[in-house]
Amino acid sequence: KNWEIKSLFIIIFYGLWFLLPELLLSEPEIELKCFPGNSRKCSFAQGEVCLLLLSSNQALKSVSGELWDKPVVFWGLEPEGKLWNAFIGSNLKQRTGKYWIKIKMIDENEQVFDWKSPVWVQTKTYPVQRLTMPKERVEFPPGVLEQVLKDNQTITESTSPINPTCYWQGKFEKPILGELTSPFGAKRIINDIPKSPHYGIDLAAELGELVRATNNGKVVLAYDGYLIGKSLVIDHGGGLYSFYCHLSEFLVAPGQMVSKGEGIGLAGATGSATGPHLHFGIKLNQNWVDPVLLMELSQMLEQITGQAQQGQTKKETP
Repeated sequence: KNWEIKSLFIIIFYGLWFLLPELLLSEPEIELKCFPGNSRKCSFAQGEVCLLLLSSNQALKSVSGELWDKPVVFWGLEPEGKLWNAFIGSNLKQRTGKYWIKIKMIDENEQVFDWKSPVWVQTKTYPVQRLTMPKERVEFPPGVLEQVLKDNQTITESTSPINPTCYWQGKFEKPILGELTSPFGAKRIINDIPKSPHYGIDLAAELGELVRATNNGKVVLAYDGYLIGKSLVIDHGGGLYSFYCHLSEFLVAPGQMVSKGEGIGLAGATGSATGPHLHFGIKLNQNWVDPVLLMELSQMLEQITGQAQQGQTKKETP
């Protein structure tokens, strides 16, 4: 009987010994910083982009998020799985106030940890822009209105899927060298009639000037619309798309993979345009956001990634 009791204690002891690492597992210590600002308070304005940088004291196998019932895709910045990033952004009409981003983390032992952090959306006043255009480009008869609505639906459908694959790498670059002629978010009044705000930026261009891909990606749409003219959409992964309008010619086709800086089209004045220029837009998780801010934040991220990789190299060097 004593032998049986001892055997039972031995079994329990060794069982607890093997289970001890699992029992001692604790939730990772998480720090979430937001850029611009390098702040723990995540605050950005309507139409703006925010760079999230998540760091953990434990290695994480995967990180995913959710904001406004839409997935937020995180990417690891170094092999250890302790540093992750994501872009989030709100549309121009997003209600201001406090929201919560939900984050799900899975460690190397397949343990799941749920975490959430507040984000604040603030109001922003954008400039007013007055334009004069031919009447037929502003006031649409029924047949043309149907075409414009169809064009809008086509663009919406092509930029809605949130692809978990990451194609882009490093900073997003200007697709053309011309200066900024019309900012993002400008409240447009055309022929004294208030119209939709500007959901992209306009860059000066010469007719036939080469337009380049802002980053690596997959062409998902080449389309000729009534207002937007010849337009391209590139999927960069993670719900991030770039949009190029008023082209005179396409140099790529849907399904084609393109590299950052690769020629994708020629600048023009097709559709509703007062002259040759490029309308350049960025859509993030189904929200049009400021392309200039994305380019600035992605450059910052490139520097952070470089520093993280240098730190990893130093650790590996004997």
